[in-house]
Amino acid sequence: MKGQDTGVRSIHHPYAKPVMPRRRRLKWGLVLFIGAAMLTRGARAQTTNVYDGVTVELTNDLYVGYTNSYNQLEVINGATLSDTNSHSVYVGYSTNANGNSVLVSGSESVWNQLPLGSLFVGYAGSGNSLTVSSGAKMDVHELDCGYYGSENSLTLSGGGVINYHGSNGQVGFQPGSDNNRMVVTGSGTLWTNGNGSGLIIGSSDNGNSLVISDGAVVSALGTVGREATGGYYASNNSVVITGSGSIWTNSVPVGEAFKIGSPGEFNMGNSLIVTNGGSFVSPDGVTIGGIGNYVCVTGSGSVADFGKPTFNLGYSTGSGGGNTLVISNGGWASSYQVYIGTGNLPNGTAYTSDHNQVVVSGSGSVWTNSYQMNVGDTGSENSLFISDGGRVVTPNLIVGANRTTYVNFTPAACSNNVLTVSSGILIVTNSARNGKLAVGAAGAGTNSLVLNAGSVTANMLEVYSNSIVTGCGTINGTVVIDRGGTVQASCGGSLNFTGNVTNNGTMRAINGSVLSVSGVMENNGVIDVINGAANFTGGFVNNGTFQTASSVLIGQASVSGQDVLIQIPSVVGHTYGLQYTTSLAPASWADTGPTQAGTGGVLTFTDPGVIGTGPDRFYHVVVTAP
Repeated sequence: MKGQDTGVRSIHHPYAKPVMPRRRRLKWGLVLFIGAAMLTRGARAQTTNVYDGVTVELTNDLYVGYTNSYNQLEVINGATLSDTNSHSVYVGYSTNANGNSVLVSGSESVWNQLPLGSLFVGYAGSGNSLTVSSGAKMDVHELDCGYYGSENSLTLSGGGVINYHGSNGQVGFQPGSDNNRMVVTGSGTLWTNGNGSGLIIGSSDNGNSLVISDGAVVSALGTVGREATGGYYASNNSVVITGSGSIWTNSVPVGEAFKIGSPGEFNMGNSLIVTNGGSFVSPDGVTIGGIGNYVCVTGSGSVADFGKPTFNLGYSTGSGGGNTLVISNGGWASSYQVYIGTGNLPNGTAYTSDHNQVVVSGSGSVWTNSYQMNVGDTGSENSLFISDGGRVVTPNLIVGANRTTYVNFTPAACSNNVLTVSSGILIVTNSARNGKLAVGAAGAGTNSLVLNAGSVTANMLEVYSNSIVTGCGTINGTVVIDRGGTVQASCGGSLNFTGNVTNNGTMRAINGSVLSVSGVMENNGVIDVINGAANFTGGFVNNGTFQTASSVLIGQASVSGQDVLIQIPSVVGHTYGLQYTTSLAPASWADTGPTQAGTGGVLTFTDPGVIGTGPDRFYHVVVTAP
């Protein structure tokens, strides 16, 4: 950025009446060396300079709107504006310089500010604009849309090209630079960063945006909502990629991930939306940090390639979380390794990241992953929800990972993470057919797989201690339930296992549901179908406890004074109640007292003061599900 040219004085209009617009046109191949004394710097409003088919060489900084508004510069019909001496062009320099504009248009028109020239659209003013269209070409070292100013715009259209050669292009740079807008639209239209530099949408402020549409291409290292130094945060900034052929490719430099929100706590509500057949490609991964940031890939033909090594949703170095990825309505996404809810530093220090979620929903919506997914890496209440025909394919998936390599990480903090398959499809497999779906991890808290008419296919499903699989649907593949792990058919339908099942924990059917196993069912723990049923058609090897409704018995009845004492063997996870009636054909039963939770031992119920004080009583036991 160049400083103000102190050698130039403003020319003030001598009349009090309104100033009429002026239009100056230069043509026919002239070469102009424009010094500062020849420039209209906005002291007189509504001035238009037209460079029509000429070549113009800047010899000083150029101001289109220095202190006043609605000035225009046009470079058209093969004109060239050249700056080889590292000058700066300001479109709307001061806070009073609003509504100024630059147009570069025509297939032979060129704006060249190399090697070190800078262009500021809305340096401090608002509502200023730059348009590059109709095949025009711009090469610039630095370009910022909204340096300090707000509501400025940059439009690249109609096959126009901007080649950026500096460090980072900015849409909304300094604090106060909010609601600036960049549009790249039309087939053949291109923004490219040729030296591995970045394009940042919202560097220190809010509401800045980029729209890529109708076949346009942006090629740059991207950031949407960057935390700046000095405690400034960037929120509610957005990128929308829409239309067939429209693409953002995060192609350079090698090893840099595309970022949406910074890992600090206060970069909120930033978003990337790929829709209507648009495409997003980031070969070196994607990191989504902060709080409440959002990525959506929606619509048939919409594609997001998140690359590798990692896709981090909810990356935190503080108290981040609540970030979301949605793949819907036929959208498609791919990745290599996925962390949903993660935070760590190179020194091995871990941070929690909670309440992050991925939704894959709708017929034709697909997320394919090449290595591993962690739902809950160092955080809690993270989720993956697959519904309504959505499909997720990955070689390995862990719900609630235990990152023991982190120096300050408490494994129990990784809890209440949930994988839900609701009329959707999850496939966990690889070419070696040893892909693994792990619900929980050693030492982790309670984590869950929930099925609601969903289908899960895994070479191996392991349910770890403290974790649970619940609902109804179909699970294909080998299943092992560890000691302390639970499988529960709960929706009133059937939970179907088509492969072999080894139970070292607890399997349960409640609410009239059915546990159905087509392979060999080996039980070394507890199978409890007191409130449901079991259907083991592939063979049943019982080395543990198998409990049905017929297992509920009154163990012993006795009298103590006028009290009746009844003992009932119990099962952990059920609630027991003792009821009585005075008729063998009762219309209803009455409770003798409060219910008791099953302990695995004998429960004693007392019906006090009934001996010799009334008619005979008949008793039965009521057992309810967890």
